[in-house]
Amino acid sequence: MKTHCLHRKRLPEKPVSQAKTLTQAELDQVLRYVATKQYPERNRLLVLMSFWSGMRVGEIAALRIADVRNEDGSIKSEVRLGIEQTKGRFARVVFLNDRLRSEIANYLRSNKRAVHLPLFPTAVQPALIGPVLKLV
Repeated sequence: MKTHCLHRKRLPEKPVSQAKTLTQAELDQVLRYVATKQYPERNRLLVLMSFWSGMRVGEIAALRIADVRNEDGSIKSEVRLGIEQTKGRFARVVFLNDRLRSEIANYLRSNKRAVHLPLFPTAVQPALIGPVLKLV
């Protein structure tokens, strides 16, 4: 039990609950939905990276092509996330299963870009934000 600082009253502990994960049927439904929207290949891989690797949204958004692709063009079996890429500011390693590596390879075949660029580009590029803010 915790003590509330103003009243010195004992507060009940909140039970730690696990985040709900999707069932295979729910995942299939999400994948069917993203297939009907703009950027279906990118969005499919975003969903699968989260579901199959357990990475957080911010970690996925921070990925560069070089984080997932070897110099020879093959897909890495693990991704090393630096402290600037993680929520808790602790570096960690995320393992990529064969299905996810295959999805990444398919995505990169249709999206050829330099290795230093983000794996998932957005419509608004960060380089454009500064000049836009200066106009406001």
